[in-house]
Amino acid sequence: MERANPAASGLMAMKLIRTVVLTFVGFFLLALLSLWVVNLIPDAPIKENLLASSTPEHYPKHPYLKSVKLDEWTECVLLSSGLQRNPGQGPVSAADAWRDAVVSPVLGNCERLHSDESEYSYFRYWLGGQVIARPILYFHSVQAIRLVVFCAFVLSALAFVLTLLKRNGVWIAVGTGMLIATAPIYSQVFILPHASAWIIGFTAAAILVNSRAIGIERAVMVGLISGICLAFFDILNNPIVVPTALSLGYLLSCHAERKNPSVTNLLALNVVWFVGYAGFWSLKWALVMVQLGPDQVMEIVSGKVQERLGGETFGKDASLARSLDRNFGLMEKTAIPFVLVSLVAVAAKLIGAVRGRPAVNSSDTASKIVLLTIITGLLPIIWIAALRNHSIIHFWFVGAVLTWSLISWYIALLILTDVALRRFGVRKSDV
Repeated sequence: MERANPAASGLMAMKLIRTVVLTFVGFFLLALLSLWVVNLIPDAPIKENLLASSTPEHYPKHPYLKSVKLDEWTECVLLSSGLQRNPGQGPVSAADAWRDAVVSPVLGNCERLHSDESEYSYFRYWLGGQVIARPILYFHSVQAIRLVVFCAFVLSALAFVLTLLKRNGVWIAVGTGMLIATAPIYSQVFILPHASAWIIGFTAAAILVNSRAIGIERAVMVGLISGICLAFFDILNNPIVVPTALSLGYLLSCHAERKNPSVTNLLALNVVWFVGYAGFWSLKWALVMVQLGPDQVMEIVSGKVQERLGGETFGKDASLARSLDRNFGLMEKTAIPFVLVSLVAVAAKLIGAVRGRPAVNSSDTASKIVLLTIITGLLPIIWIAALRNHSIIHFWFVGAVLTWSLISWYIALLILTDVALRRFGVRKSDV
């Protein structure tokens, strides 16, 4: 057995570190430049189109599905970003555009926008969604942005499901598609701050599933780019969607290739994702500190972290049981297709075994993939449990992350069925 050359390994590690640093710095500078450019766009047409195509309600109902809430508050945080500083018709100065690219002062929600209450700044700095929202709002409406988000969501979800069909078989693809289609992901389909994690997650997972070989280099780069992209577009809603999707995508690639999953690569994927995500947020806050001073930024950020971790929610105890109950309650309707498609898929495999067909996608490493897939499905639950205060207040869009738990466990069940059939003697040699 040939031993690894320490010098060559060290050289590869240094090259990978250099690539990571250059990628991070390059994306950071590009992100900052793009925000500065879109903040040079005059505000008057943006505000006019925003007022004409938005509503003054705080939480309006979904326009198509009755009794379903759309969290338009976070949408208006993004769409009204920067509009308080330049009410006139004139061009925006480079200095004002720079300040808004870094600080992103906003009106807040649509109620404030319609009532002209402009003395308000939200704590989430660097709203990267401006690079999409501001140019569209300059020419068109909120509905145009929602259409763009809807198309991006559908296309990325289709890419993920079709990649599963190509690489992992019809039952994994059909069941996953059904769970996505029946999940309570209303605002995630239309509102950019909610949709960003899902679009990035679907896309990254599709890339991983389609990969023939995922070594440490690919794991690091996919994790890093996913993390910094999410930190740019996200406003701290449901980031756990992306590492869950990354982990599942990696395991499904191993399943398709009949390869033993590497715990090292899986950890690298998630750890480097966190480094990219947290590192990008840290640089955001560092630049804001230069503009506003460290005390103001640290007070707001630390206060919000404490608020989300626990305590009270509108005078009521933010207990773990209450958080899980609210979020799992949102998934009741999705549980029905989960059970149905699981029963049908397992029955189809059993019937195939009786008719003499081999267990599909058999692999000596299937049991390990099953275990890691089950653990992956726990990540959204851990997220809801850890940030229980936020999970209770915003359960109607936080609870949707449990869709990834159901997808993970559905896939684990199908692979486990293959393992059971193989142990009962259904092999390729039987055909």
